[in-house]
Amino acid sequence: MSEVLGVVFFVAVCVVFYYAGRGKDKNGTGGVTKAEQQLWQHQKVVVREYVGDEYRARMWFQVDAQRMAERGYFPTAQTWIAGSYGCGAFAAALVLCLLLIGILIFLYMIIVKPAGKLVVTYELRETKELSRWV
Repeated sequence: MSEVLGVVFFVAVCVVFYYAGRGKDKNGTGGVTKAEQQLWQHQKVVVREYVGDEYRARMWFQVDAQRMAERGYFPTAQTWIAGSYGCGAFAAALVLCLLLIGILIFLYMIIVKPAGKLVVTYELRETKELSRWV
């Protein structure tokens, strides 16, 4: 019985660590709102963050870059920031080492990396076609 509870607890902790930090942005593009569009009319530089593993973040960037290009914004710089666990996660795993579950959590933290961020800077470039509409 206690082994089953231990396995259930371990799975629950793994799920919590897996989904920690996820769900902040469901599609990774931030969903451009009307307020952002109005704000962008006066900004030359826009910085966007794409959250997820590197493949998904770059995929969302590719999709969003096309939409941004339609508005006259083109990427000028990209930076990938790898995800990392906070000190709270390590402290929790350390405390749980007393119950021997923490060792498994440490292994999980070594194997599974949290979501990272792709930070892209877009710059507004005036073109003849865009200047007609502005």
